[in-house]
Amino acid sequence: MKKITTIITVLFLLSFAAFAGASGTETHRVTITTDVGIVIPAFQFSFSGGMLDTADAVTTNSGAKGYGEEDFNEFATDNAAVEVADISVNGLDLLFTARLANTAKCNNSYTLRFLAGGFDVYRNGVPGKLNPSSDPKITISPDIASLQGLTVTSVSPDTIRVTFNGSDCVIGEIASFNVKYSPDASLDPTEGGFYYADISLEISSDY
Repeated sequence: MKKITTIITVLFLLSFAAFAGASGTETHRVTITTDVGIVIPAFQFSFSGGMLDTADAVTTNSGAKGYGEEDFNEFATDNAAVEVADISVNGLDLLFTARLANTAKCNNSYTLRFLAGGFDVYRNGVPGKLNPSSDPKITISPDIASLQGLTVTSVSPDTIRVTFNGSDCVIGEIASFNVKYSPDASLDPTEGGFYYADISLEISSDY
């Protein structure tokens, strides 16, 4: 019995020595995780200059969503039209602005396209159009770097791309949009009505 006990003890010591020799390090690991929240950008479009009454400046408000609530928010424009000078005797030099309206944080990319429509008009009773006198001009904000979490590049004369890099953004102006119309003395009087034209910012997600 004593011999058996001695053999078992020796085997135990040998196995311990084998274990210690095979690996001198024993690792215990606990994995932790964190979820960095995403803040989807909200874009804002405003009529910044060229209105008849400067008190009538219009900034799109926090109304309807854009291309789906889960994608991004496009602030809806107020329904009221903003009056400009009499186009039959005055040229129009209008300025519109696209802004980032919240402190976004994401890695998404968006295409912003500016559209300038023509006025639906009458000349001697015949319906027609009074279109912009030249191609609208987009100017990317010179302070775009101060927004920190995004870059803006030109895609075409009427389109820019806004790319977010995952950092916290700062609210601010992204780009301005200049639209000009030449006066047209041949236009019929509106006789209590108005001629209308739409200036739009079209936003689409690139993912």
